[in-house]
Amino acid sequence: MNHIDIDTKKTILEHKKQLRKEIKNKRSLLTKEMIQKDSENALIQLLKTKEYQMALSIFTYVSYQQELSTFPLIQAAFLDGKIVAVPKVRKEQEMEFFKIKEYSELSPGFCGILEPNGTKEQLYPDKNSMIILPGMLFDLTGKRLGYGGGFYDHYLKKYIKQKNAPILAGFAYDFQIFENKKKENDILFSFLEGNFPTEPHDQSVDMIITPTRVIYSQRKKDGYN
Repeated sequence: MNHIDIDTKKTILEHKKQLRKEIKNKRSLLTKEMIQKDSENALIQLLKTKEYQMALSIFTYVSYQQELSTFPLIQAAFLDGKIVAVPKVRKEQEMEFFKIKEYSELSPGFCGILEPNGTKEQLYPDKNSMIILPGMLFDLTGKRLGYGGGFYDHYLKKYIKQKNAPILAGFAYDFQIFENKKKENDILFSFLEGNFPTEPHDQSVDMIITPTRVIYSQRKKDGYN
């Protein structure tokens, strides 16, 4: 779908806003111990995948507040001899990834999120790269609801349709997976009536890593990579 009418767009934006609020509320209830345990378990799931094992470079977000922590992931990538790149915001809706070799190369940047400091080598993802994406909500087909800033959607559109496109992996808690089927007391399903809100510019992922499982999306099954 390349075009949506104004009323539909307003409805989608309202749904996205409500979903972000619901997920933020759920994450706010997590303790440090819960975040640490889920982050470690998600890392275990990730390390078992052939996509991670075959990747030469890992492009990953640097976790902030109640997100699944990527610090164990970054450390594992260092130990596995992989190239690690993390994002730095340049301007509105624009970011680039830069190579780091240790945590000391990070300092608070956009919105207080740790970013590469000083002058670093800019890297560009290819077929040997895996990009680890944050998100508020994912569904089983690989659709992603981000934070609303458009940074990843804007960044990824430059690479996903290339023949040497990188693997895109969402990194999320289990409660951030929209199952597309009704469960008891499922507020998200009732609110969306089973439909995940997306717009033409929203980028999907190939796989989603949670503390309990690895989900391969329709995008991956359709052979985009």
